[in-house]
Amino acid sequence: MQIMDFKGAMYYFRWFAKTFPDDIGFPDFNLFWSMTLFHNNKIDAAIKKAYETAFSNTYLIDLIYERDPHPLDKSETMGFESIDYAKEVYQGCVNLMTLEFQTWLDYISGTDDFKANLNRFISLEKLIKDEPVGEMRSHLINESRKFEKSITGR
Repeated sequence: MQIMDFKGAMYYFRWFAKTFPDDIGFPDFNLFWSMTLFHNNKIDAAIKKAYETAFSNTYLIDLIYERDPHPLDKSETMGFESIDYAKEVYQGCVNLMTLEFQTWLDYISGTDDFKANLNRFISLEKLIKDEPVGEMRSHLINESRKFEKSITGR
């Protein structure tokens, strides 16, 4: 990313996807993957990876664009899902993002579809957090996974 070699980065991300097909990736990793796809004119894939970024940390994109995210009462079982993680990494992300990608991501993340899908994801995560272990919680987790897969393809 530092040398803006998006063709080389694409080679790396293809290798990574093949070698670690079940890896969910960190939010900043997904963000840079989205940027790589964008700069290789793979826009549909870049959008899906932007969603993966937002789903893996619902605060990161807001912080990048200096929007004040409020902590959400939702399931955050992985450390990188928290607002604290986003606050640790967002400036490093901004420093490596190209202006073209920043502009594009701001547009994409501001669309009604993106906002609606992110809100649906957050709503499911809120329900999961408040549901005790059992059949209903398992159902909600499966619904969240199905929804995420329908948007990202993963």
